[in-house]
Amino acid sequence: MPIMLLKRDLRNLLYYAYNKRSTMVLNNLYNIGIESVYSQFLYLQNRRVKTLSTRALHYILSFDTQGYEKEVDYPLLVNIMCLIQTGCFQEYQCVQFLHMDKPSHYHIHLIINPVNINDLSVCRENIMTVGRILAEWLGIMYNIPLQSFTYLNELGRLVWGNETGAYLYKDKFLKSII
Repeated sequence: MPIMLLKRDLRNLLYYAYNKRSTMVLNNLYNIGIESVYSQFLYLQNRRVKTLSTRALHYILSFDTQGYEKEVDYPLLVNIMCLIQTGCFQEYQCVQFLHMDKPSHYHIHLIINPVNINDLSVCRENIMTVGRILAEWLGIMYNIPLQSFTYLNELGRLVWGNETGAYLYKDKFLKSII
């Protein structure tokens, strides 16, 4: 039996990420408050005739600021957020929140509306595609080593990345679906 995803789950996620933010970057959204972002997500989703299996795609890009990535600071993270805004999910509503509340790591929440703003189709990007693209960009543009990533599978179980070679350590990228 499929799980019914509730609108309040999207709202809770947006408010959680918004309340702990250091900064926020929006793509294809009007910045007139977090409640407005929530309404804009729902408006586009309601225009779609077919039902959705998810209200949002939620990615977390984490940086180990006490280990491998000590040089990562606020200006660099804002640059990375702008890179993501211009290079990924251009045809989707996307909001990014930078969280710097934990000294052991900083992380960026990417919350994407799965409905395309142009043709109302559903986003077909998967964790492997997005994770590899971002890891490649981070390595080339910012000299941050390519990473493996961890994600939640369709059953909600944590699957650990296990790449070797250029991929140095686990826990780089986490995806959850609400």
